[in-house]
Amino acid sequence: RDYRWERFGWDRTALRIGGMPAMMQNRPDYVTETTLYECMGFGRDRIFKMKHHKLSALVEWDAIMETVVFIWDGTNRRWTSIPVRTMWDLVVRMPIDHFPEGTPYAVIRPDELDWVWQNDTPS
Repeated sequence: RDYRWERFGWDRTALRIGGMPAMMQNRPDYVTETTLYECMGFGRDRIFKMKHHKLSALVEWDAIMETVVFIWDGTNRRWTSIPVRTMWDLVVRMPIDHFPEGTPYAVIRPDELDWVWQNDTPS
């Protein structure tokens, strides 16, 4: 397949984005002609941590253009992509924890995504 894509989100920007609206702070990483992609992965603790404010911003992006969360599981060398609305439905059922600074996130373990994993390398 011949996919065309461009970088869309912030890549370690020197800008101070903390004062920007949450939607601008959380721009999806990539854009294709039809879809926005947010790329994330599991931490060393094997937990996928979806920040609540980030997911809310991605839902706003999804209202403008289809938005998908791409998730990489480096330990098992597999990946999945989940539409933001499906991710929302998953997150509301997951336990909540907090980063040290107090930011809440949904705790998602790999077995919560067993039905969607791909074992081939994305192209």
